[in-house]
Amino acid sequence: MIENFISVFEQVLILFILMALGFIFNKTKKLNKETCKSISDIVVTFVAPCVIIKSFIREYEPEMMKMLCVALALSVGVHILMIIVSKVVLRASEEKKRRVLTFAAVFSNAGFIALPLQEQLLGGDGVFYGAAYIVIFNIALWSFGVAEMSGNRSAVTLKKLLVSPGIIGVVVGVILFAFSIKPPVVIYSVIDYVAALNVPLPMFIVGYYLAEADLRRALKERSLYFCILLRLILYPIFTMILLWMLNIDNTLLTALAISISAPVGATVSMFSEKFGGDTDLSVKLVAISTLLSIITMPIIVAVAKMI
Repeated sequence: MIENFISVFEQVLILFILMALGFIFNKTKKLNKETCKSISDIVVTFVAPCVIIKSFIREYEPEMMKMLCVALALSVGVHILMIIVSKVVLRASEEKKRRVLTFAAVFSNAGFIALPLQEQLLGGDGVFYGAAYIVIFNIALWSFGVAEMSGNRSAVTLKKLLVSPGIIGVVVGVILFAFSIKPPVVIYSVIDYVAALNVPLPMFIVGYYLAEADLRRALKERSLYFCILLRLILYPIFTMILLWMLNIDNTLLTALAISISAPVGATVSMFSEKFGGDTDLSVKLVAISTLLSIITMPIIVAVAKMI
């Protein structure tokens, strides 16, 4: 329990230090809204696909492919459940706020916070299962996420979905894994360097908007707390119970529990900025849920490992 707490605390502390830099960039006028929007586009278009591709660069194993399919199927079910529940129970007086709340409840920080924990607690298999979750995460992100945040379902078509950066990253990654293809050192290094930007750039953006957010006002918004309750506690607990009833392998169960119990992802702020959502609310959700995850994630992970 203590080891889990320390691991989560270290990851969250790194997040807040990076957010603090974004905060300073705002106050010292080193960043502006136009620059933040450009950075968001870079992360969404180039950085995120490289994160996915990198996670699939490993030797092919038949048994791991079987478990990958199980992990993918379970991740699909979990995302469908979260989307339905979030759409039904989350309400807000303004449409922009409702869209942000729904988006935040569904999409966790499954990349930066979850993957390092999965590697530390479960090893390579944990990262592999975490990557499977991220595959479905990206498919949901570029379909439901785009439609929800833009408020325009026509913004998502099969053609746009297939050529979206996240889906391209998924296809390339699966091909590399299925055929045990190892990119040349130069290409892998480029992918590795670009993927590394997935940590600092989104946090800089969140920190920038955090400098302009009214947190006192945010603490009075009940809908914000209910959204965070779903993201940090209710969804993880329900998922663990379901997987336990299905007698799922403990490593896979724990890996998925880590991904689902992660706080609100910085993606909500980037998409909010990109599609004209309530960016202030998105930043508050990221900051508050990340802080609370110091307490909630170690408990969820400890319970997952025990069952």
